[in-house]
Amino acid sequence: MPKTTTPTATAPKAKAPKAPKTTAPRTTSSTDRTYDAIVIGGGHNGLVNGAYLAKAGLRTLILERRNVVGGAAITEELRPGFWFTTFCPKEDGDYLLLGQDHAENQKEIARHSRHDADAYDAFNHDVLKVL
Repeated sequence: MPKTTTPTATAPKAKAPKAPKTTAPRTTSSTDRTYDAIVIGGGHNGLVNGAYLAKAGLRTLILERRNVVGGAAITEELRPGFWFTTFCPKEDGDYLLLGQDHAENQKEIARHSRHDADAYDAFNHDVLKVL
């Protein structure tokens, strides 16, 4: 008896899921110095903004003059065993020290700006409304 073959039903081939489209990161060489965005300052705000720009696909350069990044979000050991946040509002090292005494705070602010010291009462009032 001759051998006969009967067609067998085959399931349709399942399509492989498509990989999500991603853009390959652009490579840079030491001679390629073009950027879509330049952030001046590697403080906490500059780092966050730079991260968002880079995440959006922009070639981003963040410049910081110090040898550490983080700005007011960093803590450094100024004396052995004593760690401080080293943020200063002025390049000459002058500072703004605020405490619990409203009148002392107003005098401290006035050292930098009489206008801001005059506005401090209204600012304090607004802050207290939020708390």
